[in-house]
Amino acid sequence: APGPQQAVAARNAPSSTQAAVALGARSNAKLPADRIKQLYRFVFGRPHTPAETELGLEFVSTAPWEHFAQVLLMTNNLMFVD
Repeated sequence: APGPQQAVAARNAPSSTQAAVALGARSNAKLPADRIKQLYRFVFGRPHTPAETELGLEFVSTAPWEHFAQVLLMTNNLMFVD
């Protein structure tokens, strides 16, 4: 099973940072909720839930969009295959 060290290594990899910057820049929506909707579609291929929107809005109120994009890219859904 993957451990926390692998997650830290993946999060700090230059390719991870570059992917997050590119993903954050890919969304062209003006409203934060619409941008979250686009990013969820890009990353997961599904709509966001109301709870995910609420958490996302809270997150981006204090952090740049690239950080939010990196959070999405670092989810277990994308990092590990069962």
